[in-house]
Amino acid sequence: MSDDIVGTFHLRGIEDPSEVENLTDESAATIAEIARHGFGFSGQKGETLYFTKPNSSDFFNASVDICDAPEVASSLKSGILEHDDLQAIFDKQSGVYEFAVRSTARPLSRYRWGQPDKACAHDYKGDEEGYSFHLTGQDGAACIELSPATPLAAFLFSVQIISRGNAKRSRAYTVKVFNDSNEGANGALGLEGARDLVDRLLFELDATHGIHATTIPRVRRLVRIPSSRRPEAPMVRFPKVQVPREVSALFSFAGEAADNPPFMFLAYYQVLEYYLPHAASRGGLKAIRRELRALGFDDKSDASVLRVLNSIERNKNSNEEDQLKTLVSECVRGDVLHEFITSDDNSKHFSKSGPQLSVPPINSKSTSETLAVQVARRTYALRNRIVHAKDNPRYAESSVLLPRSREAGLLAPDIRLVRLLAIETVVDNQG
Repeated sequence: MSDDIVGTFHLRGIEDPSEVENLTDESAATIAEIARHGFGFSGQKGETLYFTKPNSSDFFNASVDICDAPEVASSLKSGILEHDDLQAIFDKQSGVYEFAVRSTARPLSRYRWGQPDKACAHDYKGDEEGYSFHLTGQDGAACIELSPATPLAAFLFSVQIISRGNAKRSRAYTVKVFNDSNEGANGALGLEGARDLVDRLLFELDATHGIHATTIPRVRRLVRIPSSRRPEAPMVRFPKVQVPREVSALFSFAGEAADNPPFMFLAYYQVLEYYLPHAASRGGLKAIRRELRALGFDDKSDASVLRVLNSIERNKNSNEEDQLKTLVSECVRGDVLHEFITSDDNSKHFSKSGPQLSVPPINSKSTSETLAVQVARRTYALRNRIVHAKDNPRYAESSVLLPRSREAGLLAPDIRLVRLLAIETVVDNQG
């Protein structure tokens, strides 16, 4: 099992298999083998054994039929590799990579597929209804299959479901990648190589057949925006803030993307983008007025007029990052920004000792740059990582920040920061 365990694991229910009535010695030995890999035995109901799963801060039951338990125990004993970000495993015993997937419209187990010719030696019988398929890779290098989950995947991913038509339990379908070589600890292909193949399959199912399916994150990452948590009931006022419809829609969508941190960040960032042209104009006008008010300004002097023209030209050629720096400096209250960055909940995250997100840290005590400029730079860098923008050479080498990556689960403070910037900007741009 992986060492990546989230939360604290406690046994719950029956801890000693010997307390279960009518449990055979073979079943007891199987339970003991599974328990050696970090699963606490909870009990038996009918022909199903229940265990507590240790990879969540909440308690979830992992279940397996008694007849399938020996296979699960044998795979765990032989060794498995788990993907860092996804519900995906490599079973060293079988040499198969297996990925949990879900479809938005209906389960993949309810689609019928045309059956391609099978040109490999893998054991695949399919089903009479055509709900499974097995695709042979070029030159037999790797094959990919959609079929009912193996007992091991059903146990680890909790992908067993109840059929609507009857009370019989059936397994959800998973995508499997078969490799002809088991050389090396990860197999010849590797979990990432198998993932690439699964991603390509899911892309073509969507692009060609309109069937949208995705792999499943190993840990669901939700970004929660803290409420005011006041003991008294909130006093609602008649709305005073003028909010353009586009801004309202983007701000609302951000709240709906709680399970997709990068999308949530981008939605709030798009609110800032809406106001960038106006902020840039404000900054330009301020610079021009400063030149016109200079004590030495002379409208008959070419040098004085050129200084005004240069101010206009600089504003015209400013890039998005510079515009964002102007927006944060002009629209966001400095004391509010400082309070947020230096709070106990956020100070470490934004410092050099915070999580490594490949974006600039923020030094609230810096004397060389204002806090607003540092915040804008970090926010723009994260935006570029999410969209993988190449327009700024400084961020061209940064890898894209993917929705289901571990990094995405670390974005909560940055999302709350860009949300604060959006609110401050909207309120500042009234009238």
